[in-house]
Amino acid sequence: LNGNWGLYVAVEQTLWNKPDSDEETAEGLGLFSRFGYAPPDRNVLEFYVELGVTYAGLLPGRAEDVCGLGVAYGQMSRDFRQLGSDANSFDGTSNPLPDHEIAIELGYQCQVRAGWILQPSLQYIVHPGGSEAIDNALVLALRSAFDF
Repeated sequence: LNGNWGLYVAVEQTLWNKPDSDEETAEGLGLFSRFGYAPPDRNVLEFYVELGVTYAGLLPGRAEDVCGLGVAYGQMSRDFRQLGSDANSFDGTSNPLPDHEIAIELGYQCQVRAGWILQPSLQYIVHPGGSEAIDNALVLALRSAFDF
C-alpha cells in the first residue's frame, strides 16, 4: 500500500570479554535484541521482538566461533486476525485465528577457515505461520556463508 512504513531497531552489546583474549577475537559474552513495528492495517506482522545471548570462544582453540541462544516473538496484526474472523463468519468455518509466532533457537557459528562459516542451529517454533492451524515444529538447519 502507498504510504506503508516500518520501524526496526537492533542493539548488540558486549557484556564481558575474557581477560586474556586479544582485540581481534574478543572472546566473551554478548547480548542482542531486535525490535520491529509496522502499521497493523497493512502488514501481517505488527510487532516483533528478539532477545538473546552469544558467547565467542566457548571451545578451547576456537576463539572466533560463536554460540548463541535467542528467543523471538512476532505478533500478527489485529487487522489480519480480523480478516481470519471475517472469513470464518462468511464461510461458516472455525479455523484458528492468527495470533503470534515464537521461535527459540540454539546455534553455533563455526569459522571453518578465513572467509567461510558453517552455522548449525536447532529451532523450536511455536505457532508456525502465526496460528494453531499448524503443529509446533522442531527445525534443524545448517547455514553456510562465504566472505570473499
